[in-house]
Amino acid sequence: MPKSIFLFKINDNFLSLQKENNLEIVLDIFLKSFNSEFYLEQFNLIIDELDVNHIKDNLINQFQNRTNFIEKKESLVLYNKFKDSDENIYFYNNYLKIIINDNNSMFLDYLSLYFVNLVAIEYEEEKIYPLHLVKSSILV
Repeated sequence: MPKSIFLFKINDNFLSLQKENNLEIVLDIFLKSFNSEFYLEQFNLIIDELDVNHIKDNLINQFQNRTNFIEKKESLVLYNKFKDSDENIYFYNNYLKIIINDNNSMFLDYLSLYFVNLVAIEYEEEKIYPLHLVKSSILV
């Protein structure tokens, strides 16, 4: 079953929400934002715009020499031939979305090394955490 991970940056006005106990508030608003215009507006106030092109360029530079890397118009794809599955990352104005079929994400590992100020939400598991807490594997 595919797993969705949303990555975003919390606005400087709401930095107090980045403390561990307060991140649950952000998660609650995020989950409610799918069914409520009010909560969607609240969530949009909390998150800040990302320099999506900068992040995309970094990912392309990191993975472009791999034979399993595909660059599409709206996303980047890493194909795992052993598991016959893709890992996709989509770029939006103020967030990123990673779709994986496994528990491990090369994109997430890379981003956790260089974009530590982002926050990740695993939608299906209803988990939220700062990206700097992601255990990184060595990218070879």
